[in-house]
Amino acid sequence: GVTHQLVGDAVAGAKPWHYAGSVGPLRISDAVAAQLAKLGELLSERFKLAGLVGVDLVIAGDKAWIIEINPRYSASAEVVERMIGVSVIGAHVKACAGEVVELPPSLRSGRGATKNDEGAANTHGKLILYAKRDAVVDEAFHAWAMSQSSLDPQACRLADIPAVGDYATFKMFGEI
Repeated sequence: GVTHQLVGDAVAGAKPWHYAGSVGPLRISDAVAAQLAKLGELLSERFKLAGLVGVDLVIAGDKAWIIEINPRYSASAEVVERMIGVSVIGAHVKACAGEVVELPPSLRSGRGATKNDEGAANTHGKLILYAKRDAVVDEAFHAWAMSQSSLDPQACRLADIPAVGDYATFKMFGEI
């Protein structure tokens, strides 16, 4: 899945260089989709990578410029899970065990969501909320935040909720 990284969101309290979340799917051209599919094949074959691999990149026109490759769970993984309806950790474990991972029909082509797709996945997002001032989580806020959390990814609105007495920074999810 391809997502747009949010950086330095003043509404979320993030500084200009802070990661503030992700929104996806990012619609990409067929040319970029082909470039990313080729990169995936290259990484898989040359470096014997399996499972989750995050690629940070900049897309300009019909070109993707690779910044870094991270063979691990990425910050946007939860957004991708909501986009494709597949547990990425479950798929990662299967891939690392050499099992075949069944992808949704929309991803089997290796293209992801392109600008030409009709009825592509709804847009999903994750926003990291940073406390704009020192604030300690009290019991009432913690109880409310926990009521917004769930093990069901589709029902979960808040995650990484700080404990009572900690500072107030957590993840907020939503369908846009």
